[in-house]
Amino acid sequence: RFVTPMYTKKKHDRKSEDMLCRWRVGDTIFYTLEAIIICFSVFFVAAFLANIADADRSRWLTSCITALLVGLVVQPIFLGILLAVIFTVLCIVTPREIEEGLKQFDEGPARDPASESTSVKSIRFDGDESGTEDSHCFDEASDRVEDIILELRSEHSKASGHRNIE
Repeated sequence: RFVTPMYTKKKHDRKSEDMLCRWRVGDTIFYTLEAIIICFSVFFVAAFLANIADADRSRWLTSCITALLVGLVVQPIFLGILLAVIFTVLCIVTPREIEEGLKQFDEGPARDPASESTSVKSIRFDGDESGTEDSHCFDEASDRVEDIILELRSEHSKASGHRNIE
């Protein structure tokens, strides 16, 4: 969150200059304390490793590397695969509930269809650049999204027509 030069090019009043100064001081204190804590942690681990036997040191190192690999590599990959499978199954098993959820999500402030610059086709899941198609589930979902958007547009035009009559 360091203050970039773009902030210093503008003319600021005294309050904003004081606020920017406080941010700089706060950032400096935070990063200094962070560096001190990291140095202390490194020193503590080095002191621990210096006072244990070689066999214990190698076991500690092995368990530390294993814990880091599991926490930083295996768990995120497993969680990503698990969530992808769950949502794919939900998309296949409960398409009506997903459609209702999309309707509830899309309901909001009325939009003018003429002012929308994004076409319905631009949000379709048509596959990657190599020409391979995405799964059948995504094709069905994009068709449903298309239908929902067209339905909302027709409802909006009906609502606009009613307002013009009154």
